[in-house]
Amino acid sequence: MAITTAMATSFKQQLFRGQHVLQAPATFTATTANTNAGLTGVSSVVGLTPGMPITGAGIPATTVIASIDSASTLTMSKAATASASITVTPTSPGTPKLALYTSAAALDATTTSYAVGAPSGEASGTNYAAGGNNLSIAASMPATSGTTAYLDFVDLIFSNVTVTARGCMIYNPYAGLNRTISVHDFGSDKQATAGDFTIVFPTPDATNAILRLT
Repeated sequence: MAITTAMATSFKQQLFRGQHVLQAPATFTATTANTNAGLTGVSSVVGLTPGMPITGAGIPATTVIASIDSASTLTMSKAATASASITVTPTSPGTPKLALYTSAAALDATTTSYAVGAPSGEASGTNYAAGGNNLSIAASMPATSGTTAYLDFVDLIFSNVTVTARGCMIYNPYAGLNRTISVHDFGSDKQATAGDFTIVFPTPDATNAILRLT
């Protein structure tokens, strides 16, 4: 069995479908109309996408963006309960996570999702919880350079663990779907004994960043 560093092929396909939003856009202002699912006077639709959850005064719980109709209007999945000029907060569907795996795991570009025990070979040990830890997207990300877009994460620390790992999986846990983003081989077994296991991400540029689209 082996771990092969790769961006998941399924992730690339899902990007075209708009199935991954890893970073929430900024809040925006808009006007609601009671019993109407439309938002007018939207200050910016930059970064918004259909299916993205939104919250705000008069917006019912679990409302998502149904469609973006113009540069200043969009349709919600539910009708507003009040008429007002409001501030709307988009929420990111998923905070990416990183799980550790041993040399017994078989991970490559065909790995589509994470589940406890599937794929097999997830690391285990003192203070390491199945599923791994949340990742934080680094400041000023995502970024571009030339024709390459790239994403970097803040270095991740598994604190006070006793664990051995040969590689890892980065995945999106939104809605329990746990879709694989990428898998990575550390090159050899790495371990911590009653200490910190730290994932140090590579230089965030168009050549070395952990996730790159060219």
